[in-house]
Amino acid sequence: ELLRMAPAADGILVDHLSESLETDLATAAPVVHFNVKPLPATNNRHAFVHVADGAIGLAAAKYLLSLSSFRSFGFVPAHGDRFWSRRRGDAYAFHLRQCRKSVSEFTNDAVDGEGDIDRLIAWLQGLPKPAALFVAWDGRAVEVLEACRKARIQVPKQIVVLGVDNDEILCERTSPPLSSIAPDA
Repeated sequence: ELLRMAPAADGILVDHLSESLETDLATAAPVVHFNVKPLPATNNRHAFVHVADGAIGLAAAKYLLSLSSFRSFGFVPAHGDRFWSRRRGDAYAFHLRQCRKSVSEFTNDAVDGEGDIDRLIAWLQGLPKPAALFVAWDGRAVEVLEACRKARIQVPKQIVVLGVDNDEILCERTSPPLSSIAPDA
């Protein structure tokens, strides 16, 4: 609906691609897309703004390396194939490899937490302890903490969990409270 009014608008701010991508790209009004993978076939009326995901992954690796001598490092991506999650995980793993550390990545095909909780628990149990986990975003980190609780894995004694977004409501209401990177969004 908003895009049909676009010619009368000074501009449009969107945080996802609309169902009608052709309309998005054809609108006469300037469009700023937030946290959307840049599209190759856009015109000069479209700008793409996103968080520095590589810097987030690097910050996570540096922080976790500074804490202790962990036996293993892991990455838990967001559900689905999210470009920002992939960039965070790739930067995290790259820096750890530069420091001669290996990274285990949890792989899942589920779109939500319900479909992969058992596999997540099995993966967490298989990590050599103590382990450091970087999780793509706080919502997913809460799911990891829940999986640790169900598997009777002690956080932070056996596994340290670091999320992203510093969502105060999520971080403060978990037990133990979730540590999180606050991106400069």
